This record gives sequence, structure tokens and C-alpha cells, in this order.
Amino acid sequence: MDFRKEYHTALDLASALRYEEAREKLKRILSEHPDKTEALILLGKVEYYQRLFDSSRRCFEMVLTRDPRNFEAYYGLQFFLERKRRKWNLAAWIASLILIVTACIILSFSMRSYYQQYQERVEILGKQFDSLHSMELQLVEQIHKMSDIQQVYSNNLLTLKEEMGGKIDNFELRQVEWCTELENIQSDRYRALLVNLEEISTMLEERATMVGDASE
Repeated sequence: MDFRKEYHTALDLASALRYEEAREKLKRILSEHPDKTEALILLGKVEYYQRLFDSSRRCFEMVLTRDPRNFEAYYGLQFFLERKRRKWNLAAWIASLILIVTACIILSFSMRSYYQQYQERVEILGKQFDSLHSMELQLVEQIHKMSDIQQVYSNNLLTLKEEMGGKIDNFELRQVEWCTELENIQSDRYRALLVNLEEISTMLEERATMVGDASE
């Protein structure tokens, strides 16, 4: 078997994405030429594309046991390291997602409890507000009533003032008239008294004269 010709045939099959045919060809080559590292590396790549990861990794590891400085074998193994890293990242992401979902569920229950308490508080405050509003309406009604009563009182007071003012004026006028009449009466009586006193004085003088004449 011409190794170089068969190897290029397998390489062409792999380039054409005919991985299964390339894999069979490479296995036949390696069965006759097991020391050909390039064929083993190509088989590892083909099996990787076929998602035969364990078999692919063993191919690269076998190359490194033979040639620890083989760059292509290290390059092939890095895909497995990257895949493992992605698995760990995926696992970490899933764990984080589970934690987030769990936290969201717990928070949801807590928020639901807080929301129920909030709803109850709102209902209580609503009832208190309705009660305060009713009291406010009653107070406004009482204020209107007091305003009406005050208006009636003011009107009555004004009317009373007008009536009392007229009566007081009449009373003062009557009082002046009474005083004038009293003065007139007193003047008349005083004059009459003076006249009487003069008459008495005259009578006394006459009697005194008569007594004096009689004694002589």
C-alpha cells in the first residue's frame, strides 16, 4: 500500500466532509502503518468532527506518547480542554440559573405575602379614609348650619338694634318731655308757694300791727 497516496485520499475525503469514509480509510492505513503520526492526527480530527470524543482524544494522546513535542497533537487536545471548559461554564451557568430561579421563586412568595399585607393595609386605610371623609362631610354640614344660625342671629340682632334704637330714642324723647313737664310743674308750685308765703307774711305783719295798737 502506498501510504502517501492513501493518506491524501483520506485527506480529500475529510475535506469533502465524508468523515465516515475517511475514518475507515485511515484505520486501514494505520493497521498497516501504525507509526504514521500524521495519519493518527488526521483520524483524531475526523473522529472529533464525528463527535467521537473519547476515541479522538486517545488518538492525540497516543501521538504525544510517541512525540511529546508534537504541536498538532497539542492543538487537537485543546479542543477537548475547551469543550471541558465550556461544559464547566455551562454547568456553572445552569447552577447560577437554578439559584436565580430559586431566589426568584422565594422572592415571589415573599413579594406575594408583602403584596397581600399591602392590599390589607390599603383596604384598612381606605375604610379609614371613608370614615374621615364622612366625618369631614358632617363637619362641613355643621359649619353650614352654624353659618346659617349665625346669619339668622346677626339679622335678629340687627333688627333688635333697630327696634331698641327706636325705643331708646322714644324713651329719651319722653324723658325730656317728662323733665320739661316736671320743671313746669315745679315752677308753678314754686310760684304758688311764693305767693302763699307773701300772703302769710302780710297777714303776720298785719297781726303784729294790730297787736301793737291794742297794747297802746
